[in-house]
Amino acid sequence: MFFAKEERLSLLVALVMGFQHFLAMCVGLITPPILVGALAGSDLDTRSCTLCVLGGLCVRGVGCGWWEDHPFVVHFHVSNTK
Repeated sequence: MFFAKEERLSLLVALVMGFQHFLAMCVGLITPPILVGALAGSDLDTRSCTLCVLGGLCVRGVGCGWWEDHPFVVHFHVSNTK
């Protein structure tokens, strides 16, 4: 399905697309800590994997809140440039 940039969506389509986005974000947040733990060869137990996932979720939550308040905070000046 393709929608125009300013097209109004029906409630059902908006709910389905929102749920799909929610699932994609959860997979993107939960999978990396599990893969890194597994590939690091540390044989993490279930509790350690759970703590890694929760830590990733907490960091992402704080990062989203910080980004909303300060959208373009990361500025630096490169010497010899205008």
